[in-house]
Amino acid sequence: MLIENVIDHYVEIGKKHPGNPFRLSNSGRCVRALAYQRFPSTFQPEPMPARVLMVLEEGKRVDKWLKEEFRKHCAKSWGSEEKEFYIEVDGIKIFGHADGVPSLERYGRTVAELKSMSNYGFRNALQGKIDYAYRCQLNSYVVGGGLNNALWVCYRKETSHLLELFCSKQVDKIETRILTPSGGWLQYTPETPIEEDDWQRAEVTHPFDPKLHEQVVERFRKVIHATPKNLPDREYGAKLICEKCDGNGFYLTEKRQIKKPCTACSETGKILEPRLGFPCTTCRFRPHCWPRARLQFDGRKPTWVVPREIAADTPVIHPHENANGNGFAGSTRSDPVRVAEQPDDVELF
Repeated sequence: MLIENVIDHYVEIGKKHPGNPFRLSNSGRCVRALAYQRFPSTFQPEPMPARVLMVLEEGKRVDKWLKEEFRKHCAKSWGSEEKEFYIEVDGIKIFGHADGVPSLERYGRTVAELKSMSNYGFRNALQGKIDYAYRCQLNSYVVGGGLNNALWVCYRKETSHLLELFCSKQVDKIETRILTPSGGWLQYTPETPIEEDDWQRAEVTHPFDPKLHEQVVERFRKVIHATPKNLPDREYGAKLICEKCDGNGFYLTEKRQIKKPCTACSETGKILEPRLGFPCTTCRFRPHCWPRARLQFDGRKPTWVVPREIAADTPVIHPHENANGNGFAGSTRSDPVRVAEQPDDVELF
């Protein structure tokens, strides 16, 4: 019928090599994956699934639509679309293009990126939590352009809610305010979930993290000096310690602080069957990085399980595991938007 030809088209696109690793869009990507990408004759990637490519295509169309709206309604401030920036690492110039560089009242020129998001990604953005890779990318644009501010315009695909997350050297804490249907702004902390019809758009402020650029430079430096037989350590991998109880075998209830045995790890504090998480599960170089990982199903959910002895003996660094979003002003909870409980089956944000 019809969709078969469309899917076949994306299957062919998915066979292409990911290309040059030295791009600012890769500023926060796993250094090991970038090193694999640098040596295509040695490390052949798996094809990218057609469905993932179609998700990305949808994001491109939202990006194009938002730019058209900004040109029509924000002509005085919006501009410099696809502005080129670069940083230099060990004599190599690494280029990238920002979606736009608007001139904002009070703040001046600001790097802007437009992102369509799932419920999961949007919920995190509303708390000031933006994926590490995206933060590194935008940080590189800010540094490369000699600017002080960055702006994410986030579009929630399921409900068409919009928010702006503004990151600046002039901001010292994470705060969110929401525009209600009556036209008033509500400054809030995520103590009570918000119904879908109770707000129209949101603004989030977030401090600028200067340490990210040091990590970006170090990441690209490792890729520059890598060889097929001398690859940098992985940045992601299977966890060995139970995250629910932090390896204690028990946890304390939130309100009354009652000690409860952890059933997730059978009170051992250890994960007996370590599993790969995002982005390893969708990485095209997973067979090279984790050759003994095996696919199994938890109900209908596919998971990649790594033998515990392999996971224990494989060095993994975690520069991306920081407290992004935990500094929400006055917050004791972390769930500001009521959404469906089922997780997204493709996590790209």
